[in-house]
Amino acid sequence: MPTRSTSKVVDFRNQSLKLESTASVLELFEGIDLTNVGKGVLTGNMLGVAAANCKGLGQIFRQMRNLKVVKLANLGLNPQGGQTLANALLASAKNSRVLNQPSNLRVLVISRNLLRDASASNWGEVIAAHPNLTRLDMLHKNGARGWKAESDVLRMAKDLEYLDLSACMLESDGYVRIIATLGQQTYPKLHTIELGGNAFIEVHYKTLRGLFTSKLHSLATLDLSGNEDLEDNADISAIAEILEIRKSRRATHPRGIG
Repeated sequence: MPTRSTSKVVDFRNQSLKLESTASVLELFEGIDLTNVGKGVLTGNMLGVAAANCKGLGQIFRQMRNLKVVKLANLGLNPQGGQTLANALLASAKNSRVLNQPSNLRVLVISRNLLRDASASNWGEVIAAHPNLTRLDMLHKNGARGWKAESDVLRMAKDLEYLDLSACMLESDGYVRIIATLGQQTYPKLHTIELGGNAFIEVHYKTLRGLFTSKLHSLATLDLSGNEDLEDNADISAIAEILEIRKSRRATHPRGIG
């Protein structure tokens, strides 16, 4: 049974379920009116080899036209499964358009899987089809070349408010690409970026400092904990000073400073 199940919430998080086949996935959702579900959570379970292509989950999510929150972290998704789920969410968006309804999806969490670059373009299409997305967490442990997937997707997600890129395990060029992507677009609502537990070096901090002065004017929280060379770093000190100034201005003008 779900940890929490209502007409609009289906939550199976951290139940150590091992879904071995398409049939077992479909059975899990049996009796649930999928068209009314607004929040679907399967984080912390495991898809077996026969179910990792997500054929069953794809069928389920195609029917969830009112989804606002999707959390599928640490589920054992492979690249094929990522493509299948992305296509299902894309089909859901298309169905909404046919009915002249806006996309409802606001939160997408698919981190700690093995999506890799193979499904990058698919997820980019999903973000484009769901323009109201405000929270994205997809890169954590999604493979050493996952930076390409993330940078592709970030270009589409211009309404982001919260971005979690913690513990990405990227190589240096990956960090450079992602930071560059953040500098190429405008993210007027982005207030929090999580970058803890990575392997940032001086060049990354310098680039981040440039972003703070030229872009990301709404950013109020930046987590860099667990990275190297944070002490006695001029760029980190400058970023901290900018954040403190913004904090003071928001305290004086609670409605924001732009």
